[in-house]
Amino acid sequence: MFFLCVCVLSSLLVSAQGRYSTRLLENGTMLFFNPCKLVAMQKETSLVYDMTYLTHSDSVTVNMTYTALTSDVREVRIVSGTASYGTANYSIFYREKDKKRIATRIHISCPKNTYEDLFLSDAPMRIEIVSKEGDVRRFTYKDSKWTKEKKSVLEAIALVK
Repeated sequence: MFFLCVCVLSSLLVSAQGRYSTRLLENGTMLFFNPCKLVAMQKETSLVYDMTYLTHSDSVTVNMTYTALTSDVREVRIVSGTASYGTANYSIFYREKDKKRIATRIHISCPKNTYEDLFLSDAPMRIEIVSKEGDVRRFTYKDSKWTKEKKSVLEAIALVK
């Protein structure tokens, strides 16, 4: 019976418009949210991010590919409504240059409670990349996409809890 319940729950989670998938682990469940491209507020920049949520962890892994004319990063901030998280504690997986721009793969960990709070606001979440010179590059959701994203993420979290 337990196995049947696990199979049904897994199929429900995977079917949420392909936005995320789940994997049952020995010590909990992993939710992987597929890459999502955000709207750039500045020309010559782009940002695609994905998230991994582990029920047995106290943080959420956020990986992003930030593409811009320069690759210097001082801080990464995530903001939605009154909830926010900022960190200068990040890892760079790689930097790759194409014709004009540099793609930088960045990894951060966000506290799980803060991460969940980010998806409670009606204000679309935005990710900000702060350069070493203090310039801020902002990326966000379109309002209609945010409504779907928020619903999908909160439903997934509720199902695995």
